[in-house]
Amino acid sequence: MKKFFIIIAIFTTSIAHSQRSDIELARDSVLGWKYLTPPFKAQTYKPVKDRYSDDTYTVWQQQIGDTLAQWVMKSYLPRGLVMRGLGKNYSGQIIAAGTHSYGIGLGAFSARFVDGAINLHCCEIAWGTLSMYFNGFPGNYASGFNPEGLYFFIEKERFNNENFNESDATLKGEGIDKRIQPDLYPYRTYVHHYHNDGKQITELQIVIPKNGEWPFKPVLVKDAVKYIDEQLAKYPGILKDQYVAADVKDAEERLKPYYNQQAISGGLSLLDDDNGHAIINPRSIMNGEEEHLLDKYTLVSATQQVIDQSKTDKPLWLYITLPEITGCLSDSTMKNGNQYLTYSFLRNFNFDYVYNWLSNPDKVRGIAYTPLHEPKKSFNNIAAPANVSATTAAKRKDPYTILYEDFEGYPTGTFSATGWHTYGHDGNEYKNATLKTIDGKPGKWISIPGAFTFFPDFPKLLPSSFTVNYDVIFGKDISNKRSSFVFRLETYEDDLKKHNEIDLSDVNRDGFEFAIAQSGEIEYGKNFQEISYVKPNERGGIPELKNDEVTHITVSVKGAAVAVSVNGKQVMQDNSVLSAGYTFKRYGWYSGDASIGLSNIYIKSDTPISK
Repeated sequence: MKKFFIIIAIFTTSIAHSQRSDIELARDSVLGWKYLTPPFKAQTYKPVKDRYSDDTYTVWQQQIGDTLAQWVMKSYLPRGLVMRGLGKNYSGQIIAAGTHSYGIGLGAFSARFVDGAINLHCCEIAWGTLSMYFNGFPGNYASGFNPEGLYFFIEKERFNNENFNESDATLKGEGIDKRIQPDLYPYRTYVHHYHNDGKQITELQIVIPKNGEWPFKPVLVKDAVKYIDEQLAKYPGILKDQYVAADVKDAEERLKPYYNQQAISGGLSLLDDDNGHAIINPRSIMNGEEEHLLDKYTLVSATQQVIDQSKTDKPLWLYITLPEITGCLSDSTMKNGNQYLTYSFLRNFNFDYVYNWLSNPDKVRGIAYTPLHEPKKSFNNIAAPANVSATTAAKRKDPYTILYEDFEGYPTGTFSATGWHTYGHDGNEYKNATLKTIDGKPGKWISIPGAFTFFPDFPKLLPSSFTVNYDVIFGKDISNKRSSFVFRLETYEDDLKKHNEIDLSDVNRDGFEFAIAQSGEIEYGKNFQEISYVKPNERGGIPELKNDEVTHITVSVKGAAVAVSVNGKQVMQDNSVLSAGYTFKRYGWYSGDASIGLSNIYIKSDTPISK
C-alpha cells in the first residue's frame, strides 16, 4: 500500500510540473551550470603564448582560471540565465591591455522554454556576463604613451558618497541604494549609474587589491602636461597636422589654472604618429569642465616594476565585473537573470577569503573556499492564493468574467504566483512584482518594478466586445508626477500558450495603448505595423490626481471601437482602432514608478464565454 501512494505522489508532482507554462519555467527554474559547452573541468596545461602580444601565460596562470570558476560556481547558481560559455583570457577571449591579466569570463543568455523544454539555440551568447581576472584594469590603457618609462591609464571614478553624480534623495527616488553592500567597503568599488530611455541602469565593478595597496598613482595636471611635452619633444611627428598642434597648445594653456589638481578625463583620447608613439590629447583632460562629463576618469600611472610583476605568478589584485542591471543593487526582489546574478554574487561571494588568499595566504592555506551564504538550489516561487475574497469567488463563477483579480488571497511581499508574470527590461528578463497594502486604503496593491510589464496567462481568449476595469493608486513616495502608468492591448498572433510575453518597455507595434500620470496627463495611440498603419499618439488631460486616492479606469472595446473612462468620465474614443480580421489577444500593465499600485482587475465579456 505504501508503494502505491508513493507512485501516486510522484505522478501527481510530474503532472503539476508539466502544467507549468513556459514563462513560469523560465522564471522559476534554477538552471545551474549544466549547460556549459564544453562542461567545466580542471585541465592539464602547458605554457601558451598570447595571440595578441609576446606575453606567455604560465601553467599556474591558466590553472588559477579554473580556481576562479570553482569559486563562482560555489557562490552562485544561475536562475533565469543559461550559462553557455566559460572563456579564459589566455585563449584570446578576454583582453586587458597594459597589464598582464588572466582569468575567466562567462557567456550566457536569458532562459527560454518552448513546450516545457529549454531552448538552447534561441539566443546570442552575451560574453562578459560576469568576468573575473587578475591584474585587469578598471579603465583604459594609453598605449604608446610611456614617457620616463611610466605606463598611463585612465581609471573609472571610484565609488564614494562625495563624488557620486546624484544626491542621496534623487537616487533613493530612483531605487538606487548608494550603500550597495557594506561588505564591499574595504575594497575598491566602481559604480556606473546612468539613464537609458528613461530606465535607470547600474553597473558595478570591484577590485580586491593585495594588502589593500593600489599600485596606480594619480597624475597631477602639471605632470600630465610635462609628460605630454616630453613625448612631443622626442616624437615630433605626433603633431604632423598644424591644426592639431594648435589645439594641443590651446588645451595646455587652458589647463594652467588647474595644475595642482588630479587630472580628470571623460574618456581616453590619443594622438599618434602611426609608428606606435602617442600622447594623451590634452583636450581630453577636463579639469574645470567636470560638470559636462557623463563619465569621469582619473589619469593614473604605474611603474615598469608593476607591469613586470603582473606577468609573474603572484597577482597584485583581482578585478571583478558584474552585468548591467536595472534599478537597485541591493534590491531583494532581484530574483531572475542578470539581476539575480548580481544580487546572489554580492550576497554570497567570499571577498574576504580572496583578500586573504592574495595578501595573507597562510590564513587560508589548506582551507577550501566557501561562500558567505550557500546559493539557493530551488525556489518555491509558484504559489496559489490561500483563499479568495467573496467578490473574487462570485466573479469567477460569472459566465461573463474573463479575468478577475483583487489579490486578496496572496501574502504581501514578493509576489510570485501561478498565472501572473513580470517581464521586460527590453525583453528576456523576469522579475518579481511586490504586493503591498496602503495605509487607510482597502485591498492589496501590486507594485511593478521599473522597466517591467505585469500580465496574466491569458486563460481565456478575448471576444470582439469586452470591458477592462482596473484601479490605480499613485503613492505619496512617487518621485515624478509625470511618471506614467500604461495599459496595452495587442493583436499578437502567435500561440499564446508558448509565447505570451508582452513587454511595454518596447514600442507599441501591434496594438492600442493608454497611459495616465498623476499630473493628469494622458496619452493614447494605436500602431499596427503588420498592416502598415501607424498613427501618432494623442494627448489629453484631466485634473491632477491626489496621492493615495484610488483612480478607476475603464477600457471599453466594441469591435473596432475603443473608449476609455477615468473615474466614470470618458477621456477618449476611437471608432476605428482595429482593422477587419483583427482581434485583441494580449494585455498588460507597465509602471514608470514602483510607488504606483494596481488592483481590482476585472475583464468582462459582453456575451457569455465558455469555461
